[in-house]
Amino acid sequence: MLKSLVSEIAADIAGRVVSGGDKEISGTVRTNSLLVRSGDVFVALRGSQTDGHKFIADAITRGASLIIAEECDYEAPAVILVKDSLQALSVFGSANVRKAREGGMKVYAVTGSNGKTTTKNMLAAILSEVGDTVFPENSFNNLVGAPLTMLKVDENTKFLSLEFGANRLGTIAKLAASATPDTAIVLKVGLSHVGEFGSIEQVRLAKAELAQAVSHRGFLILNGDDPLVTTMDVLTTAKVYRFGLDSSNDFWADNVESSISGTSFTVHFPTGATLPVQLRILGEHHVYNALAALAATYVNGIDPALAIRALEGMPRAARWRMELLPAQGFTVINDGYNASPDSMSAALRTLAHLGRSGHRTIALLGGMANLGDESYEEHDRIGRLVVRLNISKLFVVGELGKGIHNAATHEGSWDGESEWVADNEEAIKIIQATVQPGDIVLTKGSNILKLWEVGDKLAGVVD
Repeated sequence: MLKSLVSEIAADIAGRVVSGGDKEISGTVRTNSLLVRSGDVFVALRGSQTDGHKFIADAITRGASLIIAEECDYEAPAVILVKDSLQALSVFGSANVRKAREGGMKVYAVTGSNGKTTTKNMLAAILSEVGDTVFPENSFNNLVGAPLTMLKVDENTKFLSLEFGANRLGTIAKLAASATPDTAIVLKVGLSHVGEFGSIEQVRLAKAELAQAVSHRGFLILNGDDPLVTTMDVLTTAKVYRFGLDSSNDFWADNVESSISGTSFTVHFPTGATLPVQLRILGEHHVYNALAALAATYVNGIDPALAIRALEGMPRAARWRMELLPAQGFTVINDGYNASPDSMSAALRTLAHLGRSGHRTIALLGGMANLGDESYEEHDRIGRLVVRLNISKLFVVGELGKGIHNAATHEGSWDGESEWVADNEEAIKIIQATVQPGDIVLTKGSNILKLWEVGDKLAGVVD
C-alpha cells in the first residue's frame, strides 16, 4: 500500500482513530492473522465461518502495526474502529488505487465466464516487462480478494491487472467502481454460475457491469465472436476494440495449431500487420485470452513484439489450468481448478486433438457446480461429447458428475470405456492401474471436487 498516516487512512474509510493517529503505515494488508508479519495491517472481517475479531490478539502478537476492526479491546500500535469492516476494506482499496492513479498508474480489469485468471496473468506478464505490476494471487476476484490486491499497490506500481468475478448482480459494478479501469476486457458470457444468476441473460447483465464502469477516456476490449459480449459497446463512451477468430474483428487470429508443446497462431493487428505467436500453453481456447491481452496492451502503446515475447515465455496459463505435467511414462493435463460447460468442452477438444497424434487419451472428469436447471442437460451433453470426440477412456468422479458417465454409457458404441468412481482416492488408484506409456490424462471438474489434487498426485507434484 501507499505510505499513509493512520489518521489519513481513518479519514479515507470513515473510521475513528483509537490510537496511533500520527503513525505512518506502509505494510501489507491482511485478513488472515496467520499471514501477518511485522508492520502489516490486519483487517478483522466477520465471515460465515469465523469472525476475524477473534484473531486480533494473534495479529498483534505477530507484529501488526495497525488494526482495523468494528471493535477492539486490545492494545496495539494503532487502531481504527469502523462500522463495517468489509465496507472499510473496499473503501481502503479504492482510496489506495485512486491515489496511485493520480501518480500515473494504469488499471486493467478482466471479466468473463471463462478465462479471467489466464487473461489477467497474460496481461501481468506483458505489463511486467514495461513496469512494476500488481496482480491478484490465484483468483482473488471477489469483494475481499480484489481490495486486498488493490492494497498491494505502492509508490512504485505502474500497472494494476485485476480480474472480477461475481455470483450476483451488482458485484462487478461495485468492484469496478473501486478501481475505475482504464482498460477493461470482457471475454465471454457462458453458463458458469447460471444456477446462481437464474438465466444466461442475468449472467450477461453482470458481465456488462464492467463495460459500463470503464473510464470514458479508456478502452473497452470485447470478444467480437460472442454475440452476448460484442453488443456491450453501447454501454460505454470508451474507445471499443474487438478480438476473435473472425476476420471482421480489430484483432484476430488464424493458422491456429495445437500440439503437446503448446498452441501457435498468427495475430492480425488493426494496421494490417501480422505476427506469429507460439504459446507454451495448451488449448486453442487460450488463443482468445492471448488476443485479449495483446489487444489491451497494443491500444495502450505497448510494443506488440515485446508483448508476444512475454506471452511466449509463460510456462503455463495458471496453476491447475491446462497445466502440462510430465509423469512417469505418461502426461497429465491438470485442469482441475474449475469447470463450466464451455471450459469442459474446450479442454476435451484439446485432449482429443492431442490424441490424433497417436496418444491414448484418458479423461478424469467431475461434475460442474452452479448450473441450476441447466445441470442435467449440460452434464448429459458433456458425456456424449466425450464419446463423439473418441476419447479412449473416461472416468467420472462423484455424484455431481454421474450424468456425464450415464450419458457416455448410453451414447452408443462404448462398452466399458466409461467408469464411475466414488471419490478422488479411488480415481487415483484406478488410473494408476490403467495408464500406459504415452497416455495423456486430463483432470477437470469443479473446484469443490479438488481434482487438481488428483492431477498433482498422478504427476508426483509436491508443493
